[in-house]
Amino acid sequence: RVYVGGAAGRTGRQVVKILNSRSDVDVIAGVRSAATSELPADLETLVYDLTSEDTVTELSELFISQGVTDVVCTIGFIPTFVPEVDRTLAELIDYVATVNLIRASEAANLAGRFVLISSLGISLSSASARMLNS
Repeated sequence: RVYVGGAAGRTGRQVVKILNSRSDVDVIAGVRSAATSELPADLETLVYDLTSEDTVTELSELFISQGVTDVVCTIGFIPTFVPEVDRTLAELIDYVATVNLIRASEAANLAGRFVLISSLGISLSSASARMLNS
């Protein structure tokens, strides 16, 4: 079973679509809110706040009980283009939430892989790259 963190986002939806098309992969969509209208209706979803302090223990236990073997992390914040807000969101989502997902995966001692997909820094002249370098 593959858990896709950030499954409702642009990249996450594409990852879910590809994985869900394979008969040998069982996907669990990790989302931060129940608003998952763009995901397949029959897809198993797990609503979870990866920024929560209790995330590591609770999520690792869920991974074990749900038989998760692999994790694909596509989580990321959506820029507001307000520098102070984006710095806070970048730290909370792209750092804290990602680290919590990594730690939960390690604590669950998953048999498979942890794959991190990120678009951070793909363009050195983008607003997000300038923000991260400021």
